[in-house]
Amino acid sequence: MLTPTIVLDDLFDPAKGWPFSANQVPLIRLAAPDGNPFYSLTVDGIELQVAEKKEWAEGVVSRVAPTSLIVLAYIMGVTITDASALASANANTFGLPALGIDDDGDVTITAALPFEEGFPVDLLRKQVMVCIGLVVETTAGLLLAWNDPANSQQRVNWEAAGEVAGIAGSFLRAFLE
Repeated sequence: MLTPTIVLDDLFDPAKGWPFSANQVPLIRLAAPDGNPFYSLTVDGIELQVAEKKEWAEGVVSRVAPTSLIVLAYIMGVTITDASALASANANTFGLPALGIDDDGDVTITAALPFEEGFPVDLLRKQVMVCIGLVVETTAGLLLAWNDPANSQQRVNWEAAGEVAGIAGSFLRAFLE
């Protein structure tokens, strides 16, 4: 039996308005180690996860409802050498998308969308699609700048990276400085 979701399954249900075929956006429903479902999808060659958060982590106390939809991409095999550049990059984009580091040390690019039960699914879907676009654009820009042969010595011309990667250029400093 599938673990129920509040809205996550409805977002990707073609009968409820998901506008892409499996050929356009490959998509699979999986379960995290804790049993919570998430969707793995590929957009423009970038692998993403979309999950629904229902509760705060153990020990977290908040008066704000925890329910949110999370769009997440990983960049693996990159070492952050300048945490202040990472923080500055997040500040420059007002944290949307946000760059972080997971428990395994992998770079994460995330956009989260809070919601409450009863919020119209079609509006949430549109907002999740915007979040997917932001995460894909940022991830692609970072990968493009990171894999640029001019950066083979792991140094980068920040002006060129900014032109190549758009807003992602400011994020790239966190990887190389």
